[in-house]
Amino acid sequence: VPETDSDPEPESLPEPEPEPEPLNIRITMNDIYKDGWNGAELNILNSSGVTIHGPFTLNSGSTAIEEIYLPNDTYNVNVNSGDYPDEISWNIKEKIDGNYFILVEWGAVLNSINIRLDANTIAYILEHSEAKILITDTGFYPSVKKSL
Repeated sequence: VPETDSDPEPESLPEPEPEPEPLNIRITMNDIYKDGWNGAELNILNSSGVTIHGPFTLNSGSTAIEEIYLPNDTYNVNVNSGDYPDEISWNIKEKIDGNYFILVEWGAVLNSINIRLDANTIAYILEHSEAKILITDTGFYPSVKKSL
């Protein structure tokens, strides 16, 4: 039987995965005093720490919305506080099938207070945290009232 010099059949390579669709992102920035973010800025950084979108800010008013597209990847959100960090809040939502879903949000700082503390300690925490709003269960009202 004569030998042939034929190459073996090449192995078939798997089909490459299709590129994922970019993320349709909405950034909403809010200010409770309606005077803008007073120097605060929001930046979107890639996994290497490089700013790829931003800085975004609210120059005046109570709300601003920015819409961007991001490749499907991992990102960091960096928000510097500006002059009045307790006035600002923000959220980032992804649009999927016409609906927005919150990915991340942040706003004013919440301070939880241990319910077993005495009125003087509660008063100290409230004063030094510069709290604007106090929410309590009615069962703790007598202790909280003494601290105000």
